[in-house]
Amino acid sequence: MHVMAACLGLLIATHMVSAPAHAASLTAVGGYDHYAGAAGQRTDGAVGALVLGVAGGDLMVAGVRYDDSTIGPGTSLTAGVGVPVLGGAKLRVAGTRFLGDDSFRAWRAKIGPQLSLPGGRTLTLSYQRYQDNQSSHSNGTIAEATTPVMERLGAKASASYATVMEGPAAVQGSVGLSWSPIAHLELSGEVGAARNASAVAGQPIPGRQPLGGLSILGGGSSGGTGPSTIQEQVVRTVLVGVRVTLP
Repeated sequence: MHVMAACLGLLIATHMVSAPAHAASLTAVGGYDHYAGAAGQRTDGAVGALVLGVAGGDLMVAGVRYDDSTIGPGTSLTAGVGVPVLGGAKLRVAGTRFLGDDSFRAWRAKIGPQLSLPGGRTLTLSYQRYQDNQSSHSNGTIAEATTPVMERLGAKASASYATVMEGPAAVQGSVGLSWSPIAHLELSGEVGAARNASAVAGQPIPGRQPLGGLSILGGGSSGGTGPSTIQEQVVRTVLVGVRVTLP
Protein backbone atom coordinates (compact mmCIF):
# COMPACT_ATOMS: atom_id res chain seq x y z
CA MET A 1 0.00 0.00 0.00
CA HIS A 2 2.82 2.42 0.90
CA VAL A 3 4.70 1.57 -2.32
CA MET A 4 1.54 2.16 -4.37
CA ALA A 5 0.94 5.52 -2.67
CA ALA A 6 4.55 6.57 -3.28
CA CYS A 7 4.36 5.64 -6.98
CA LEU A 8 1.06 7.49 -7.36
CA GLY A 9 2.49 10.54 -5.60
CA LEU A 10 5.50 10.53 -7.93
CA LEU A 11 3.21 10.33 -10.97
CA ILE A 12 1.09 13.23 -9.72
CA ALA A 13 4.12 15.36 -8.88
CA THR A 14 5.70 14.73 -12.28
CA HIS A 15 2.49 15.64 -14.07
CA MET A 16 1.96 18.84 -12.07
CA VAL A 17 5.55 20.01 -12.51
CA SER A 18 5.31 19.56 -16.27
CA ALA A 19 1.99 21.47 -16.47
CA PRO A 20 2.05 25.16 -17.48
CA ALA A 21 1.02 27.54 -14.70
CA HIS A 22 -1.85 29.03 -16.68
CA ALA A 23 -3.51 25.61 -16.94
CA ALA A 24 -4.52 25.57 -13.25
CA SER A 25 -8.05 26.44 -12.11
CA LEU A 26 -9.63 26.36 -8.64
CA THR A 27 -13.34 25.70 -8.06
CA ALA A 28 -15.23 25.85 -4.77
CA VAL A 29 -18.30 23.62 -4.39
CA GLY A 30 -21.05 23.68 -1.77
CA GLY A 31 -24.24 21.67 -1.54
CA TYR A 32 -26.72 19.50 0.28
CA ASP A 33 -27.89 15.90 -0.24
CA HIS A 34 -30.67 13.65 1.02
CA TYR A 35 -30.66 9.85 0.69
CA ALA A 36 -33.46 7.40 1.53
CA GLY A 37 -32.67 3.68 1.49
CA ALA A 38 -33.32 0.31 3.06
CA ALA A 39 -34.87 -0.34 6.48
CA GLY A 40 -35.96 3.27 6.85
CA GLN A 41 -32.42 4.61 6.50
CA ARG A 42 -32.21 8.35 5.96
CA THR A 43 -29.04 10.36 5.44
CA ASP A 44 -28.63 14.13 5.05
CA GLY A 45 -25.30 15.74 4.24
CA ALA A 46 -23.95 19.27 3.84
CA VAL A 47 -21.04 19.23 1.40
CA GLY A 48 -18.07 21.55 0.91
CA ALA A 49 -15.20 20.92 -1.52
CA LEU A 50 -12.30 22.49 -3.38
CA VAL A 51 -11.26 21.16 -6.79
CA LEU A 52 -7.96 22.13 -8.42
CA GLY A 53 -7.80 21.41 -12.14
CA VAL A 54 -4.36 21.26 -13.71
CA ALA A 55 -3.42 20.16 -17.25
CA GLY A 56 -6.26 17.69 -17.72
CA GLY A 57 -6.09 16.30 -14.18
CA ASP A 58 -7.60 17.35 -10.87
CA LEU A 59 -7.06 17.32 -7.12
CA MET A 60 -10.04 17.36 -4.74
CA VAL A 61 -10.54 17.79 -1.00
CA ALA A 62 -14.03 17.60 0.47
CA GLY A 63 -15.83 17.55 3.78
CA VAL A 64 -19.33 16.33 4.55
CA ARG A 65 -21.30 16.95 7.72
CA TYR A 66 -23.82 14.09 7.75
CA ASP A 67 -26.71 12.93 9.91
CA ASP A 68 -27.52 9.27 9.33
CA SER A 69 -30.41 7.38 10.93
CA THR A 70 -28.25 4.24 11.25
CA ILE A 71 -24.94 5.50 12.65
CA GLY A 72 -25.88 8.98 13.83
CA PRO A 73 -24.24 12.32 13.03
CA GLY A 74 -20.63 12.75 12.03
CA THR A 75 -18.13 14.20 9.61
CA SER A 76 -16.35 12.69 6.62
CA LEU A 77 -13.17 13.95 4.96
CA THR A 78 -12.20 12.94 1.43
CA ALA A 79 -9.12 13.50 -0.70
CA GLY A 80 -9.05 12.47 -4.34
CA VAL A 81 -7.03 12.83 -7.51
CA GLY A 82 -7.60 12.29 -11.22
CA VAL A 83 -4.38 11.68 -13.16
CA PRO A 84 -4.41 11.65 -17.00
CA VAL A 85 -3.14 8.40 -18.48
CA LEU A 86 -3.04 6.94 -21.99
CA GLY A 87 -5.80 7.53 -24.50
CA GLY A 88 -7.45 10.46 -22.72
CA ALA A 89 -8.45 8.33 -19.73
CA LYS A 90 -7.88 9.27 -16.09
CA LEU A 91 -6.88 7.16 -13.13
CA ARG A 92 -9.07 8.20 -10.20
CA VAL A 93 -8.08 7.51 -6.59
CA ALA A 94 -10.01 8.67 -3.52
CA GLY A 95 -9.89 7.98 0.19
CA THR A 96 -12.54 8.88 2.78
CA ARG A 97 -12.32 8.93 6.57
CA PHE A 98 -15.56 8.87 8.59
CA LEU A 99 -15.58 10.29 12.12
CA GLY A 100 -18.82 9.84 14.04
CA ASP A 101 -19.72 12.22 16.84
CA ASP A 102 -19.71 9.22 19.18
CA SER A 103 -17.46 6.18 18.72
CA PHE A 104 -18.07 5.33 15.06
CA ARG A 105 -14.98 5.29 12.83
CA ALA A 106 -14.57 4.02 9.26
CA TRP A 107 -12.63 4.47 6.05
CA ARG A 108 -13.32 3.89 2.38
CA ALA A 109 -10.85 3.73 -0.53
CA LYS A 110 -11.74 3.80 -4.22
CA ILE A 111 -9.56 3.41 -7.32
CA GLY A 112 -10.20 2.91 -11.03
CA PRO A 113 -10.09 4.35 -14.55
CA GLN A 114 -12.41 7.00 -15.94
CA LEU A 115 -12.82 6.70 -19.71
CA SER A 116 -13.80 9.61 -21.95
CA LEU A 117 -16.16 8.44 -24.69
CA PRO A 118 -17.47 10.17 -27.84
CA GLY A 119 -20.25 12.70 -27.40
CA GLY A 120 -19.12 13.90 -23.99
CA ARG A 121 -19.89 10.58 -22.30
CA THR A 122 -17.83 9.04 -19.50
CA LEU A 123 -17.51 5.56 -18.02
CA THR A 124 -15.83 4.99 -14.65
CA LEU A 125 -14.95 1.52 -13.33
CA SER A 126 -13.79 1.31 -9.72
CA TYR A 127 -12.71 -1.05 -6.97
CA GLN A 128 -13.84 -0.01 -3.48
CA ARG A 129 -12.77 -1.16 -0.01
CA TYR A 130 -14.72 -0.27 3.15
CA GLN A 131 -14.00 -1.03 6.80
CA ASP A 132 -15.26 0.29 10.14
CA ASN A 133 -14.78 -0.26 13.86
CA GLN A 134 -18.08 -2.15 14.15
CA SER A 135 -16.55 -5.27 12.55
CA SER A 136 -17.98 -4.50 9.11
CA HIS A 137 -15.88 -4.65 5.97
CA SER A 138 -16.67 -4.84 2.28
CA ASN A 139 -14.94 -5.20 -1.10
CA GLY A 140 -16.81 -4.16 -4.20
CA THR A 141 -16.84 -2.97 -7.79
CA ILE A 142 -18.68 0.05 -9.17
CA ALA A 143 -19.59 1.13 -12.71
CA GLU A 144 -20.74 4.71 -13.34
CA ALA A 145 -21.73 6.20 -16.69
CA THR A 146 -22.70 9.76 -17.62
CA THR A 147 -24.01 11.28 -20.84
CA PRO A 148 -25.30 14.69 -21.91
CA VAL A 149 -28.97 14.70 -22.89
CA MET A 150 -29.35 18.29 -24.06
CA GLU A 151 -28.01 21.68 -23.09
CA ARG A 152 -27.91 21.96 -19.25
CA LEU A 153 -29.32 18.43 -18.80
CA GLY A 154 -27.32 15.25 -18.20
CA ALA A 155 -28.07 11.63 -17.32
CA LYS A 156 -26.27 9.13 -15.11
CA ALA A 157 -26.46 5.40 -14.39
CA SER A 158 -24.54 3.42 -11.79
CA ALA A 159 -24.33 -0.16 -10.55
CA SER A 160 -22.34 -1.75 -7.72
CA TYR A 161 -21.63 -5.21 -6.33
CA ALA A 162 -19.97 -5.75 -2.96
CA THR A 163 -19.25 -8.53 -0.50
CA VAL A 164 -20.75 -8.08 2.98
CA MET A 165 -20.36 -9.73 6.37
CA GLU A 166 -23.77 -11.46 6.38
CA GLY A 167 -26.22 -12.65 3.75
CA PRO A 168 -25.95 -12.36 -0.04
CA ALA A 169 -23.75 -9.83 -1.77
CA ALA A 170 -24.84 -6.20 -1.67
CA VAL A 171 -26.16 -5.06 -5.05
CA GLN A 172 -27.23 -1.54 -5.99
CA GLY A 173 -28.28 0.21 -9.18
CA SER A 174 -29.59 3.67 -9.98
CA VAL A 175 -30.39 6.08 -12.78
CA GLY A 176 -30.67 9.84 -12.53
CA LEU A 177 -30.63 13.29 -14.08
CA SER A 178 -28.69 16.48 -13.39
CA TRP A 179 -30.03 19.88 -14.44
CA SER A 180 -28.36 23.29 -14.42
CA PRO A 181 -31.16 25.88 -14.70
CA ILE A 182 -28.67 28.74 -14.32
CA ALA A 183 -24.90 29.08 -14.28
CA HIS A 184 -23.14 27.69 -11.18
CA LEU A 185 -26.22 25.78 -9.96
CA GLU A 186 -26.90 22.06 -10.44
CA LEU A 187 -29.89 20.03 -9.23
CA SER A 188 -29.60 16.22 -9.20
CA GLY A 189 -31.91 13.30 -8.57
CA GLU A 190 -31.48 9.53 -8.69
CA VAL A 191 -33.80 6.58 -8.14
CA GLY A 192 -32.65 3.01 -7.78
CA ALA A 193 -32.90 -0.35 -6.09
CA ALA A 194 -30.70 -2.11 -3.54
CA ARG A 195 -30.42 -5.56 -1.96
CA ASN A 196 -28.64 -6.05 1.37
CA ALA A 197 -26.98 -2.67 0.95
CA SER A 198 -28.45 -0.36 3.58
CA ALA A 199 -25.13 1.19 4.46
CA VAL A 200 -22.11 -1.01 3.82
CA ALA A 201 -22.10 -0.50 0.05
CA GLY A 202 -22.74 3.19 0.56
CA GLN A 203 -24.46 5.63 -1.77
CA PRO A 204 -22.53 8.18 -3.78
CA ILE A 205 -23.22 11.86 -3.81
CA PRO A 206 -24.83 13.00 -7.08
CA GLY A 207 -22.77 15.23 -9.32
CA ARG A 208 -20.13 15.25 -12.01
CA GLN A 209 -16.58 13.99 -11.58
CA PRO A 210 -14.51 14.43 -9.51
CA LEU A 211 -17.32 14.81 -6.94
CA GLY A 212 -19.42 12.02 -8.43
CA GLY A 213 -19.06 8.92 -6.29
CA LEU A 214 -18.21 10.80 -3.11
CA SER A 215 -19.86 8.97 -0.21
CA ILE A 216 -22.17 10.82 2.15
CA LEU A 217 -22.73 8.00 4.65
CA GLY A 218 -20.40 6.05 6.78
CA GLY A 219 -21.67 2.50 6.61
CA GLY A 220 -21.91 0.10 9.50
CA SER A 221 -24.60 -2.21 10.75
CA SER A 222 -28.23 -1.84 9.85
CA GLY A 223 -29.17 -0.72 13.33
CA GLY A 224 -32.08 -2.00 15.35
CA THR A 225 -33.88 -3.38 12.34
CA GLY A 226 -31.30 -6.18 12.06
CA PRO A 227 -29.60 -7.49 8.91
CA SER A 228 -31.96 -10.45 8.60
CA THR A 229 -34.85 -8.18 7.65
CA ILE A 230 -33.17 -6.84 4.52
CA GLN A 231 -30.77 -9.51 3.31
CA GLU A 232 -33.10 -10.86 0.62
CA GLN A 233 -35.26 -7.78 0.19
CA VAL A 234 -34.92 -5.44 -2.79
CA VAL A 235 -35.86 -1.90 -1.81
CA ARG A 236 -36.16 1.44 -3.58
CA THR A 237 -33.55 4.15 -3.04
CA VAL A 238 -33.77 7.88 -3.66
CA LEU A 239 -30.96 10.43 -3.74
CA VAL A 240 -31.42 14.16 -4.37
CA GLY A 241 -28.87 16.94 -4.21
CA VAL A 242 -28.07 20.54 -5.01
CA ARG A 243 -24.66 22.01 -5.92
CA VAL A 244 -23.39 25.59 -6.13
CA THR A 245 -19.98 26.22 -7.74
CA LEU A 246 -17.71 29.27 -7.67
CA PRO A 247 -16.38 30.60 -9.93
